[in-house]
Amino acid sequence: MARILVVDDTRNIRKMVELTLKQNNHEVETANDGEEGLTKFGDGITWDLTIVDQQMPKIEGREFVKAARKRDSSTRIIMMTAFATTELAADIMQAGALDFLRKPFSTETLRGAVDAALSHPKLEDEENAVASVQPLPKPGEKGFVIPRRSYCFNGFTFWALPREIAESSTQKPPGFETGMSFQIRNPDGAMTHCFVGLTEHIRQQLQQDFGADALADETFLTELCSEVLSNHFWKNASPAPEVLTVYELPNRLLTQSRSPHPWGFFTRGR
Repeated sequence: MARILVVDDTRNIRKMVELTLKQNNHEVETANDGEEGLTKFGDGITWDLTIVDQQMPKIEGREFVKAARKRDSSTRIIMMTAFATTELAADIMQAGALDFLRKPFSTETLRGAVDAALSHPKLEDEENAVASVQPLPKPGEKGFVIPRRSYCFNGFTFWALPREIAESSTQKPPGFETGMSFQIRNPDGAMTHCFVGLTEHIRQQLQQDFGADALADETFLTELCSEVLSNHFWKNASPAPEVLTVYELPNRLLTQSRSPHPWGFFTRGR
């Protein structure tokens, strides 16, 4: 059982979230707006998770996230909104949110997002945090903890598998010279894999815009492929296919193509 704070200015949404989580035996408290939410949040230590709406009077969700993170840098926060783009979602996640739920969402998606968020270690010290990105035990099995270096969208949590692990545990699909393998936790708890592969056209474009070193840099490829996979979950709110082909580069990567340091364009600020 977890202690969860729900902050939303829409009564029906607050009630739906509250009832859904109470059915899972969580202790839930609600707030009508961002200002009341921050008052109840306090120093954040007593809360296992906070779920907050983006568009609210007095204090909007993004400002709530920033203020809450200042009070408790290890706090877990899920953002929800009906009006957003992937750019805003990434911006808010960089501010410190763990997941970004697009309204309307199902109770299954909500439960999956909450379970995934609660599986994240509530630690600020990176040396003590779980940093492993190897295939993990499934939910309910001993030792299951979602890696700290992971991404969340619409209740789907995913993390990249290092090349040496991916090559030993998964087979690269034919026709792809470059790509990244990801392990995914779906909202229902099922664990799947997805290979995000770059077409030859995209490979050439990356070499032209970023140089040949970009294709050899695992961090760069992880951020690029994570953005592509995030866009899939954001637009479709459905499981990823076994192979997801990159036919075009994300818009935010294109805007940084002339930057001397384009790496880290989708890294969460944690």
